[in-house]
Amino acid sequence: MRGLTLLPLLVAIVHCDTLYFRPRESPVSGVSCPDNKTVCPDGSTCCAGKTEEYLCCPLSSAVCCSDKIHCCPMGYECNVTTSQCQKGALIQSWIPSKDYKKKASLISGNVMCPDGQHECKDGQTCCKLASGQWGCCPIPKAVCCSDGKHCCPESTKCEVSQGKCMRGTGEMLDWFEKEPALLRSENVVCPDGQSECKSGQTCCKLASGNYGCCPIQKAVCCSDMKHCCPEGTTCDVSSGKCNRGNTYVMDWMDKQPAVVRAGSVMCPDGQHECKDRQTCCKLASGQWGCCPIPKAVCCSDGKHCCPESTKCEVSQGKCMRGTGEMLDWFEKEPALLRSENVVCPDGQSECKSGQTCCKLASGNYGCCPIPKAVCCSDMKHCCPEGTTCDVSSGKCNRGNTYVMDWMDKQPAVVRAGSVMCPDGQHECKDRQTCCKLASGQWGCCPIPKAVCCSDGKHCCPESTKCEVSQGKCMRGTGEMLDWFEKEPALVRSENVVCPDGQSQCKSGQTCCKLASGNYGCCPIPKAVCCSDMKHCCPEGTTCDVSSGKCKRGNTYVMDWMDKQPAVVRAGSVMCPDGQHECKDGQTCCKLASGQWGCCPIPKAVCCSDGKHCCPESTKCEVSQGKCMRGTGEMLDWFEKEPAVLRSENVVCPDGQSQCKSGQTCCKLASGNYGCCPIPKAVCCSDMKHCCPEGTTCDVSSGKCKRGSTYVMDWMDKQPAVVRAGSVMCPDGQHECKDGQTCCKLASGQWGCCPIPKAVCCSDGKHCCPEGTTCDVSSGKCNRGSTYVMDWMDKQPAVVRAGSVMCPDGQHECKDGQTCCKLASGQWGCCPIPKAVCCSDGKHCCPENTKCEVSQGKCMRGTGEMLDWLKKEPAVLRSKNVVCPDGQSECKSGQTCCKLASGNYGCCPIPKAVCCSDMKHCCPEGTTCDVSSGKCKRGNTYVMDWMDKQPAVVRTGSVMCPDGQHECKDGQTCCKLASGQWGCCPIPKAVCCNDGKHCCPENTKCEVSQGKCMRGTGEMLDWFEKEPALVRSENVVCPDGQSECKSGQTCCKLASGNYGCCPIPKAVCCSDMKHCCPEGTTCDVSSGKCKRGNTYVMDWMDKQPAVVRAGSVMCPDGQHECKDGQTCCKLASGQWGCCPIPKAVCCSDGKHCCPENTKCEVSQGKCMRGTGEMLDWFEKEPALVRSENVVCPDGQSECKSGQTCCKLASGNYGCCPIPKAVCCSDMKHCCPEGTTCDVSSGKCKRGSTYVMDWMDKQPAVVRAGSVMCPDGQHECKDGQTCCKLASGQWGCCPIPKAVCCSDGKHCCPESTKCEVSQGKCIRADSLSMDWFEKLPALRTRNVVCPDGQSQCKDGQTCCKLATGQYGCCPIPKAVCCSDGKHCCPENTQCDVSSGKCKRGDELSMDWFAKLPALRSKNVVCPDGQSECKTSQTCCKLASGNYGCCPIPKAVCCSDMKHCCPENTKCDVSSGKCTRGDGLIVDWFEKMPLAVRSRGQGEASSVMCPDGASECEDGQTCCLLASGKYGCCPIQDAVCCSDHVHCCPQGTKCDIQEKKCIGKPAANLGVISMDMIQIQGKGQEKSHLELLLKLPTENVECPDGQSECKTGQTCCKTAAGNYGCCPLPKAVCCSDMKHCCPEGTTCDVSSGKCKRGNTYVMDWMDKQPAVVRAGSVMCPDGQHECKDGQTCCKLASGQWGCCPIPKAVCCNDGKHCCPENTKCEVSQGKCTRGTGLVLDWFEKLPALKRPGLVELIKKDNTIVCPDQKTSCPDKNTCCKNKEGKFGCCAYNNAVCCKSGTYCCPKGYICDTLPEICRMPEAKEAWKNTANRFIQNILRRKVQEQP
Repeated sequence: MRGLTLLPLLVAIVHCDTLYFRPRESPVSGVSCPDNKTVCPDGSTCCAGKTEEYLCCPLSSAVCCSDKIHCCPMGYECNVTTSQCQKGALIQSWIPSKDYKKKASLISGNVMCPDGQHECKDGQTCCKLASGQWGCCPIPKAVCCSDGKHCCPESTKCEVSQGKCMRGTGEMLDWFEKEPALLRSENVVCPDGQSECKSGQTCCKLASGNYGCCPIQKAVCCSDMKHCCPEGTTCDVSSGKCNRGNTYVMDWMDKQPAVVRAGSVMCPDGQHECKDRQTCCKLASGQWGCCPIPKAVCCSDGKHCCPESTKCEVSQGKCMRGTGEMLDWFEKEPALLRSENVVCPDGQSECKSGQTCCKLASGNYGCCPIPKAVCCSDMKHCCPEGTTCDVSSGKCNRGNTYVMDWMDKQPAVVRAGSVMCPDGQHECKDRQTCCKLASGQWGCCPIPKAVCCSDGKHCCPESTKCEVSQGKCMRGTGEMLDWFEKEPALVRSENVVCPDGQSQCKSGQTCCKLASGNYGCCPIPKAVCCSDMKHCCPEGTTCDVSSGKCKRGNTYVMDWMDKQPAVVRAGSVMCPDGQHECKDGQTCCKLASGQWGCCPIPKAVCCSDGKHCCPESTKCEVSQGKCMRGTGEMLDWFEKEPAVLRSENVVCPDGQSQCKSGQTCCKLASGNYGCCPIPKAVCCSDMKHCCPEGTTCDVSSGKCKRGSTYVMDWMDKQPAVVRAGSVMCPDGQHECKDGQTCCKLASGQWGCCPIPKAVCCSDGKHCCPEGTTCDVSSGKCNRGSTYVMDWMDKQPAVVRAGSVMCPDGQHECKDGQTCCKLASGQWGCCPIPKAVCCSDGKHCCPENTKCEVSQGKCMRGTGEMLDWLKKEPAVLRSKNVVCPDGQSECKSGQTCCKLASGNYGCCPIPKAVCCSDMKHCCPEGTTCDVSSGKCKRGNTYVMDWMDKQPAVVRTGSVMCPDGQHECKDGQTCCKLASGQWGCCPIPKAVCCNDGKHCCPENTKCEVSQGKCMRGTGEMLDWFEKEPALVRSENVVCPDGQSECKSGQTCCKLASGNYGCCPIPKAVCCSDMKHCCPEGTTCDVSSGKCKRGNTYVMDWMDKQPAVVRAGSVMCPDGQHECKDGQTCCKLASGQWGCCPIPKAVCCSDGKHCCPENTKCEVSQGKCMRGTGEMLDWFEKEPALVRSENVVCPDGQSECKSGQTCCKLASGNYGCCPIPKAVCCSDMKHCCPEGTTCDVSSGKCKRGSTYVMDWMDKQPAVVRAGSVMCPDGQHECKDGQTCCKLASGQWGCCPIPKAVCCSDGKHCCPESTKCEVSQGKCIRADSLSMDWFEKLPALRTRNVVCPDGQSQCKDGQTCCKLATGQYGCCPIPKAVCCSDGKHCCPENTQCDVSSGKCKRGDELSMDWFAKLPALRSKNVVCPDGQSECKTSQTCCKLASGNYGCCPIPKAVCCSDMKHCCPENTKCDVSSGKCTRGDGLIVDWFEKMPLAVRSRGQGEASSVMCPDGASECEDGQTCCLLASGKYGCCPIQDAVCCSDHVHCCPQGTKCDIQEKKCIGKPAANLGVISMDMIQIQGKGQEKSHLELLLKLPTENVECPDGQSECKTGQTCCKTAAGNYGCCPLPKAVCCSDMKHCCPEGTTCDVSSGKCKRGNTYVMDWMDKQPAVVRAGSVMCPDGQHECKDGQTCCKLASGQWGCCPIPKAVCCNDGKHCCPENTKCEVSQGKCTRGTGLVLDWFEKLPALKRPGLVELIKKDNTIVCPDQKTSCPDKNTCCKNKEGKFGCCAYNNAVCCKSGTYCCPKGYICDTLPEICRMPEAKEAWKNTANRFIQNILRRKVQEQP
């Protein structure tokens, strides 16, 4: 069964060794024979038989024998005599024809339809369908019906109305339906691209290396290189069979040689082509069309064609044979435009149309023989589009399936150029021929080496003759061919000028920028330049950089193309007369007129007829009008055209700048002129670009538009050249014009040769061009042994003139000119000396004449009128040249050269070569010949060398009296009218009082005349002042420790320290000693600075940099001056800075004088001891000392002006500049606005290296604050706590300071306060200013919105990702949404980059949050007292507990003080000592109040006496009694009357009883009444107003819940009460949040607003606590508070242990925690582990009340009698009658008298009847009793 599986596939006829087959279910394909009837099988050959029909030879491309019966294989000859096929010695039998007739009948081909594009199966008929397409009728020779759907058999008629076919007999038959015809299949192209097999065959390699054809589709090619097998089988070479598995299926098949692919047929117009075996025919439109058969007859209807040897019968629409037989004719289709070759990406190679460029292993391009091919990675093969290369198998895969063998690439062809026509103006394409047209213009014949026909329209192939009368080309054999039409030649295209105007690409290319910044050439026109700066793509596509492809939409079109560097634009060729020029690549030739002309080819031979020229190495044959080569070959000669007069440069409107001829002057953004590289250009409004004439600039697209069409990219402008001056001759005294050469004359004087870089001839009269030699004997210039041109005459040189300085000192005019003001106010130059300047600001007149502006003339005294002259702008004076030592300088246009002394001298020419004799110098491009004292160019002596002059030592600048401004050396500081400092351009000038002008020394300002007057009465022009320069800052070096002067560059020295290069932006040389100017490189071997390959100058020495100086701190510790300045008080009392060191501060509060001088305030001068008077200096306000920069970790900090950057260790480092960019190497940083180039270790701005990057230094761990001994105040790190006169703590701004006894000042360590002098004295008697103290800061944490967490002062509460609160280490921070970070105020969190942004600019790294503190107070062992977190409980002398303000403190035995952990109290010295000898002051303890009853307490301020306290937000102030009272505002100023206080920032005016000044709260200057101090303490005076009441929890309105003191009850969404963590809060409507008093809730933003301003985030509420009950003791009569334990006391009564589930100790006083044991002997509590704890004291239990009060729903209280009701917050008390009344206190104490009641916590005293605290006894019995009684005592009122 397996052997039968191929039967459906093949219908085989076997004869000898030949196998025929027909593919299954596929259209029959074959070879159509010329009779258009016979179709032979694929792989056969049609051979004419003895009759009219064709026979089929079973061999491809066979030889048909002349007996018209047999055939032989290709390459053999038929031997009719022997009936054999013969090829040399090879002989084989031929094949009888009878066998092949049978095969031809069995296997006929398809039927081709008239359009030549479609075909029907054999035995079918082509018929048109209703759509106009061709269809197939399923019977032969059918009649096609007119309905376009059906057909009928031969000899019948279509009866469309009946849908039948009718015979002539009337018999009706069913008709047939048509089906669409098939498109004719193409041949199969073999992998070599040169061979092809028929459709349905497979290409297989033969042993010869050529390709053969296997006669089945998708065949397997056998390894013997001869046979093949069907798909799905394998070749068994040993048996010659095809196997499927192990079963033999069939014999294998022979391959036949493949056919070489045919080309296309070119139509006579040379523009169109038809496919191989088609015929070109004209269409009715006049265009060329293609007839689908070879050698066809073109029919006159312009649509159809007929086979060879037939005639068109247009009337019948048929083709007629000579026998009268009629055939269907064929339709023509339009011919194809000849396709261009495919240009490869290198722009140098090309492949044929329909091929693909692929890189070869050699790097050149090859051609894959199919379009859009995939180039394989082996660099040899390629595969079809949509497949992949399988290199291991050498196949092309589609998915996982092998599709076909891959294909070989062939080397690509180098692109051919164009053919230039003899006029040099026109050109034809490669392989065309230039022919004159009838118009006389040049045309192009579309074939090479063509014969140009005399009709001026046509041409014929080489070796043929034009037969114009017949319109044909005739070969020598008489054969006639169609002739060809000419088309007009193209005008030779100019190269494409690139936008920089310096580069150009060939015509048809596109200029594109390269990565180097230069321009490159894309090898196609209107290309798209890719962003990789290397490639380009065709117009209408986009560059896909990732794939290296060009895309149209989403489809890959082709590989992108490489750019080639553009060519620098060539100049022109100057003719020998020096007046005319030809284009680059042309030759100057004399015309018959004697004028110069241009031959259009280089190095041409000029013909004697004065009109023509010939190519190099040819000879003019004037008689024949040809050019003859040495071989006798004749060429067309070329025509000359007149040469162009050399154009002058274009002078720009400013008169100072110029552009080259053919360019256009355009203004740049700088205001200077630039040059557009084309003439009559349009200057674009962006001030950078330009467009051609007749176009407009489209700034948005960067294009030039003509109408609405983009024409081209716009062009870049180049800066215009300042109009060239003259060439200075070696003597420095004479000069020649720009573009000339100085040459010695025979007289010894200098003369001028009219060309640049000329060779000076020895006759002293003539010169020759560069690169030639003077032939004195012939008077010619030679190049080698050839005469090039006549030599040129020299002219005498001009003596050099100096310049005239204008009165502003900034501008100058040429020698012999006069400075005159222009209308603009700028200085201009009148071109004559001692001119009169006219008032119109434009013109001037000669000396001794007068300007007549109305007439535009100059008038002499005689009345004679002269033309006036125009002024031109004056030139800015040029700067001097600084020499490499940085100390010497030469004039502009000179060169610094070392002298033998080691100093620098000046060579009088720019860019000079310094000679080794250390005395002379030579021009650039020459060398010094010391032996001859000459300058040489190559081997030629150019000129004598020049002498050097000593250089001038550079001077510094002049500092003006304000210390902020400076003038240049040789100038004088003068005040301007504005009060600013200006500079007079001359030294020791007299400053005129008009504030604008100045006069020379020893003259006087005559302001009324605007002149300067000498003592002799001579009048001089005065000078103008210009604003002085602000003194420049020094340059800080990358280490942040060193600095160089302004205009210098920091460079590393070999020592590792920094040195200073004496020029800005210098290049630091690798020898660590020298440096070179910007734009040059160090050549260490020569010790020179190079620009490119040219030595520019000697390198420069570096000097060690200066260590950066710090600042000077002023005595107040708050302000500072710069290093080298002196702190002086200003008239305002603030500190100012005198701009000189160790200055004397003048008493006027504005000025200062140098050290060792005296202020003469009346004269406004400084006087030396000698009586010499000096200008004094002005002071400027001192700077407020800057804070350090806190790093994002909140733990590190850098100095002000530095930047925090992460180090590789993860810690922070400090970059020594502000707003720095942190480099990714984690070591370096760069300035703001630059980027780090890690590879070079540089900082870049754009693509330019700006400077070396900088080193980071490790950041300093943030120092804490210094806590003062009261534990309530602190000073900044580096300060010292000192008591102020008020008794408060203050801060001395220096560490370890000595506190002075005046309570205001302090002195440095190891000095002594001399209060009488107000100084600090050292042991060596050195006296210095003392320092002022500042008030100490109160330490306060920031409470977070949950009320449970807090952050340190200066931090911000932010929610963490856990929902807990964290602390951002900066104030008013923005909390980031990632729950981890935060950013500074007014920035935004950019979570994606991990940065904080301000606007669009990345500002800084964000900060990490730290967990917030949850502070709890420390409970003291008595259970009644507590200390704050981080404090320690210590017993006081009274027996109560006090608080030591530090954690884990040691309690001292004096019962007053304490010391830090691990120290010891030294009571005798009042110090804390450590074993290592460290001694510190000890700390004071302070008592705290008894623990409040509620769950929280309001914080309080402990006063300095440790015994008194004020409420939070108040200030302790000393009263006249010596006790402390409370000022009800925070950080208040305590007034000296000990009665009042004022807000911070104001001053107490005791007489007016006002507070005067500007408070801290930005309210402006105010005047307000003083505030009285509220009394506190144990002994209260009559001035004391209020007593602090013990704090209670806040009871919520439901009576069931309570919040801590200082909180507010707010309803929650659940209906319960929650606690807002601030007092008098506003409850928000979302039932979750709250806001401070005086604000409103903005629910949409989650903020609290005051007016329209967001104040803060709103706060979360916490659930309120259900009011706790009490614990009832076992006797049922007593109770303890919730959380306590009832224990028996020694008295037998019940007491309360202050902890729950306590163990009651048997001493009757103490108790211990649960799970511990009382150790009474030790007075401790012990755990089983041995841990020892302090025990707790018990308190007496409370007696339970017998009756209770009830609370109604309306919050009124029902008294125990169930009759009396009291208002809310009242207490029921019995009156004298025993009835209940109401006390206006909540939880009040009812007095026994029944008359009064007291607040909770107080007791009723009967004598007198007042309310007092339990500890206040006799002290209360004084004159304040009645007042206190009125304040605190309440009457028990009857029920309201």
